[in-house]
Amino acid sequence: MLKNDDQGLFQGVISRDASPEAAVLTEWKRREIKRYSLSPEKLRDLRRCGWNFPDQQDIHSSVDESEVDEFRERLHDTMSRFSSLYRHNNNKLPECRQESWFAIKVWDILMELLVTESEWLDHKPGEISSSASSLRRNKGRDLETRRALGRKADGIITCKNFDFDFEIGAIEIGRIDDGPTGTKVLKDGRKISKLLKDMFDLICSKCKSPSIFRSELRVYGLLISGLRVEFLSLRHLEGRYYHLVREDTLTIPSSWNESGICSILIMVTKMLVFRDRMESMARLANNRISTDEEDLDRALSGVGGSVLPPLAQSSTLSAPKNAPKRRRKKITVVAAMANSTSSKSTPNPSEELCAASAQLPKTTFCQIKPATPPSTQQNVESTTPPTKESLKKLQSQESQYSSSRCDDGRRRRRP
Repeated sequence: MLKNDDQGLFQGVISRDASPEAAVLTEWKRREIKRYSLSPEKLRDLRRCGWNFPDQQDIHSSVDESEVDEFRERLHDTMSRFSSLYRHNNNKLPECRQESWFAIKVWDILMELLVTESEWLDHKPGEISSSASSLRRNKGRDLETRRALGRKADGIITCKNFDFDFEIGAIEIGRIDDGPTGTKVLKDGRKISKLLKDMFDLICSKCKSPSIFRSELRVYGLLISGLRVEFLSLRHLEGRYYHLVREDTLTIPSSWNESGICSILIMVTKMLVFRDRMESMARLANNRISTDEEDLDRALSGVGGSVLPPLAQSSTLSAPKNAPKRRRKKITVVAAMANSTSSKSTPNPSEELCAASAQLPKTTFCQIKPATPPSTQQNVESTTPPTKESLKKLQSQESQYSSSRCDDGRRRRRP
């Protein structure tokens, strides 16, 4: 059982991996990196010679010379930019800066080392929306709903040579290093885990045999806080469970000295290993996704179904949510009579009016019938002529009404 203090937000989901994927650099690359493990003064003299050192050892004949020259030039450019960065800040990096300062001045150097001159990888910097997350959110969308954007990240690593936007990594950057239990780190960790899950599902959906490829696939992430970076990877466990692994945590030194140069070389080595792992995963996904002659033969023979996407199922369109409701028209006697006259039989007008009025509700007549005063209504409803007694009664009522009023029509006050 775990204690309450040890139960974090990602306990059981994010853990340390004791044995991450074995990926090491070749011997000649390790020898070239170790050449820069010097003091700042000697490193300054070494930089003046350029990337093509006069005392370089011969590389094995099986390695392409152009590949060696590109690696040496890329490594020399990385160490030169770090040296200039420390020199402009009095050999010590500031701790409290904006997030954009760390992204441009510090981490952009390592991001270029990660994807520069890579045949498979590309880096999209800035606050950019993930296409894999957008596809997941808009699944089942129709014309009545607005298109939703995907989750945004501070950088996304995509793969080249694909017909669709194939994302394999995500980057989140924070300006303050509050440790592994900081609020910003925990929020970014949850955010990047969801992004990697969407990327993983999108790649598997494009593969020919996703059940087999799911156990081999890995997607990667970088969780950056100030000068500290955490390397993440996501893999599939079983069923609907995934494992987000915190592989390693490294920190860029704040001072430019011999110990700081060694720390930077360790960071460079880890970035190069991370690059090799992502490139190998991109090549593996390309083999699983690309169409080959076997697919063509299967389509020509009619085995395994069509290679075209399935047609959308037909469905009845419903009224939009914001559409105005239909208003019921008021039925009048004239409209009812017009409907009755269009029938085959031609009854008398009195019968038509009775038939039309029988179809109308009672409330319709109450709304149409004009209101009449009580005295007038009595005169209208009475069919016999008035008698002398009724006339005298009406005259007495009128005299009482006139006697209770003044000349200007106001009621008199009682004494």
